[in-house]
Amino acid sequence: MKIRSLKARLLSATFLATLMFTLITAVVVERAFRLSMEAGISEQLQLQIFNLLSVTTLTDNRIELPFTLKDDRLNDPKSGFFAFAFTDSRLLWKSGSARWSNEMEAFFNLGSIDNETSDSGTWQIGTTPYFYRRYQVTFQTDPNAPLSVQFVIMQTQSPFLSQLTDFRRSLWISLTLLGLGLLATWLLVLRWGLQPLRRLAVELLRIEIGKQSRLEHEYPDEFIPVSRNLNRVLEAELVQRERYKQTMADLAHSLKTPLAVLKSTDQLSDMHDQVERMDQIIGYQLNRAIISRTTGYVGAEVDLKVQAQRLVSAIGRVYPDVTFEWDFPQYPVMLRMDEKDLMEVLGNLIENACKYGRSRVRITGDRQQFSIADNGGGIAPYHYERVMQRGVRLDSLDRGQGIGLAVVSDILHSYEFELKIESSDLGGACFRVITQA
Repeated sequence: MKIRSLKARLLSATFLATLMFTLITAVVVERAFRLSMEAGISEQLQLQIFNLLSVTTLTDNRIELPFTLKDDRLNDPKSGFFAFAFTDSRLLWKSGSARWSNEMEAFFNLGSIDNETSDSGTWQIGTTPYFYRRYQVTFQTDPNAPLSVQFVIMQTQSPFLSQLTDFRRSLWISLTLLGLGLLATWLLVLRWGLQPLRRLAVELLRIEIGKQSRLEHEYPDEFIPVSRNLNRVLEAELVQRERYKQTMADLAHSLKTPLAVLKSTDQLSDMHDQVERMDQIIGYQLNRAIISRTTGYVGAEVDLKVQAQRLVSAIGRVYPDVTFEWDFPQYPVMLRMDEKDLMEVLGNLIENACKYGRSRVRITGDRQQFSIADNGGGIAPYHYERVMQRGVRLDSLDRGQGIGLAVVSDILHSYEFELKIESSDLGGACFRVITQA
């Protein structure tokens, strides 16, 4: 089954890692404890053999040991601790605690070992397991007949197994508690480590329901690229949404003049021109909504005066009382500007001059600049910056949305042109566009 939750994945991995760690630790520690105990028992048995050798005497090529030994376990048949000595598969001596049986006879089949060397292992007598250690020595009583004897000490494994069981029980209890402690610690660590993710989820939810527009909290270094890129996406989406909103407003504003011309004329040719103009405006504004603003322009130049005359011929039908004055050099004034952008700029500036002027509009231009001036009431210098803002209008009587100059400013800024508002020598306002630095 596929685990979708990151927290569940981490918890599962942590549980499995802790379980594996506990099991491996238990096996390693138990094995080390067992080997250590077996080594200790083997050394103790070797010491017992040396004790037997210290009290061994040789008489007539036979070994003799005291009937009662100092270690009472070797005298008690119920102790599970006994010793014996043999040579050539023949029993020479056994302790008082030894109970001889056929299983003991099979011990002789182990064979001999090197002189003064020892060997250890386990042996099964009936159902009882034993540890044993044997040691071989050679007595040189007769140079022609040396006596090689193996001394063997055996000890039941019952105390060892009991101690091992107790140790195993204590070990598992300790490791279980340790494992639970580790799991609790990992839960706290995971809760603390995943806190930035929970905070990120909360912020994204707040963004989704509109309570905030970007990620605001500080995140760990590993999350900084994520939060930064998310903020970029959110800002780009916000900019795009605002661009769509502005484009719809700009489209409505741009269609006002062609609609006004259509209302004021009944000539089919004029109506055809304005419908075509409206179609161009719609395509132009929709294209602006999709394409982000860029600076510079690569394309054919357009004739400033020709485009201005086209607009004046249309706008003049809406404002028949306005007199248009022209101040252009003899040569064509060419601008490196898209034709639709230029028509949008000129259309807004000329219509504003006709609307707010008093029947006189002057259009001037050369290779460095062009301007639209009127003889209206003008604009106070402290309002220059304010009228460039979207939605701001200084009048409250005429119809309009107050976005024409904002559109003009936006377009000119994309070409790195400069728009200045000045006082006109006609008495009104003058909008001057600087096209070359």
